[in-house]
Amino acid sequence: MALLCFMNAWELEQAHRVGREVQRLRKLPDRNWSAQQLAERTDKLGLKMTRQAISDLENGRRRYITTAELIVLAAALNTSPVALAYPGPYNQQVEILPGKETTEYDAAQWFSGNGYWRLIQPADEELESAKQWGDSLDALHGWRRLYDFEMQKARLMAQADFERTGPLIESLDNAIRDIQRRLGIDA
Repeated sequence: MALLCFMNAWELEQAHRVGREVQRLRKLPDRNWSAQQLAERTDKLGLKMTRQAISDLENGRRRYITTAELIVLAAALNTSPVALAYPGPYNQQVEILPGKETTEYDAAQWFSGNGYWRLIQPADEELESAKQWGDSLDALHGWRRLYDFEMQKARLMAQADFERTGPLIESLDNAIRDIQRRLGIDA
């Protein structure tokens, strides 16, 4: 029974942290929205959250938040879901899993797939976990690299000095084609 209470406390804190950030963003001086106004914004985005559900989340009376609610609230508040789940301050400790703490920065990085797989694995499972982590995120990391290279190329192409940027653009084109090939994208 003690474990159940422990897990419920962790689960409550996850939802309450999101709720506190929702409330903070909703009440920013340039917005100052009511819970009803935020509810209306979520409805326009396709998932109606009631004023009461938002109020309960903000006041710590909800035990959970669904991924759909997290996503629509983030969109309604012009932020990202990970920024609602881990809003900072990023140097403070947060319980990433029941009984397992890390900094909010590391938790946000893990949540985003940017690394830190060790945060959730026992040391004796590290090698297999690293392989599984890498395998499961290969496509996401490939798409991130592709996006980064395409943005770099667009910035270079916006410059008028093609004599200087031409070789860099060609190199980026090659890297982009290589990533597209590995991702199975027809270019």
